[in-house]
Amino acid sequence: MKEVRPCFLFHVDTIVIYWNGLKRYILTAVDHATRLGYARMYRNKRSRSAAEFLYRLHYPVDQPIENFQTDNGSEFGLEFERATAKLGIHRYFSSVKTPKDNLDIERFNETLEYAWLYNFTLSLGPQELNPQLTEWLIEYNFNRPHQSLAYLTPVEYFEHEFPKNIPQSVTHVSQTPHPAKEGSMFRCKYQTGTHFARKKDNC
Repeated sequence: MKEVRPCFLFHVDTIVIYWNGLKRYILTAVDHATRLGYARMYRNKRSRSAAEFLYRLHYPVDQPIENFQTDNGSEFGLEFERATAKLGIHRYFSSVKTPKDNLDIERFNETLEYAWLYNFTLSLGPQELNPQLTEWLIEYNFNRPHQSLAYLTPVEYFEHEFPKNIPQSVTHVSQTPHPAKEGSMFRCKYQTGTHFARKKDNC
């Protein structure tokens, strides 16, 4: 089932954080073929949050996603199910208590936790932390070489192995020569506001 082509399969998961009596939830997603990763923090793990995460993921990817693999968490029911149906995404479920079924997302989660999460105080809310998470995603997807990708970054691997499938949003960012401008454009795709699907919105 795990064909090696972009957007055929995204692994999706939730990191649950307990800190000083607070709970935070980071929804995460990674493309099986390219290791392109996405993540966003929420105050709850309702299916509405997961559905919003799905639409946010779909926007920067900028092409149809064929399959999702998730666990059986409650956040992946109800509104999330309706959103996947609306976007024509097929669902696959990991076996219960079998992390090896979803190794790609487990590795991504571990990297996110050790490289980003543990450097911040979680007393801050998602509104303050998500912009910082976006900066880390820029580093992870555009600047950080991956051993599993022959030491290319996810975006470089995408461009090298699948040039005909490059999303317009990725092409525009990766071909922008100025790093600050690159980060701004990437953040514009990853961190738009409530009406994130409207291209007229300012970031």
